[in-house]
Order: sequence, then structure tokens, then C-alpha cells
Amino acid sequence: MDVDSYLEIRDLFHPKWDAVILAALAEHPHRFLALARTVRSRTHGDLTDRTVARSLDRLQDLGYVCADFTRCGQRQVPLYSLTRLGAATLEIYEVMVSAYQQTREPPERERATS
Repeated sequence: MDVDSYLEIRDLFHPKWDAVILAALAEHPHRFLALARTVRSRTHGDLTDRTVARSLDRLQDLGYVCADFTRCGQRQVPLYSLTRLGAATLEIYEVMVSAYQQTREPPERERATS
């Protein structure tokens, strides 16, 4: 096994909520509270606003997410969206999840014949 590659993959999941946030942003740009609400519903309420904010900061620092400001009444609010790099990273997550799902249990027809 290529240990360096393993360590890179492990590090992708270290901030465990990043993939969920990237997946939500892949659907469409979100304002903060809408994003937090979407992510909380997908994780069964396991996330606080602070956790979402820290993940967004990290994802912006990595270049995976950008914030464009839009007017909401009298104030400017950030609208978060996925960058090309973020979309590419999300594809990596999706491939790993797909590989995991394929290997964690045999398909229905294999179990039926066993």
C-alpha cells in the first residue's frame, strides 16, 4: 500500500463535515443560515452554526468555496458557492464513497444465492 496516498485520503476526511458542506453547495449557492439548515437536516442535527462557520472558513482558505456578496435589504450578505477546485474535490469524495458502498456488503443477488 502507498502510505503517502493513504495519509492524503485520511486527511480529506479529518474535518468530517467538509464533504457534506461541499455537496450542499454543489446543488446551488447558499447563504449561511440556509446552508447551515440544509447541512443540519442531512446530518440529523449534529452540527452547530459555529461548526459550519469554521468549516466554511477552512474551505475558503483551501480555495474550495468562495463567497460573493449580495444585497439583502440594506445589508450585504455572503452567498457561498463551490469553486472548480471544490467541485473536483467533491468528485474525489464521491468516488471514495461509491467504492466504500460497493465493498461494504455484497449486492442483493449475491446474498440471495449464498
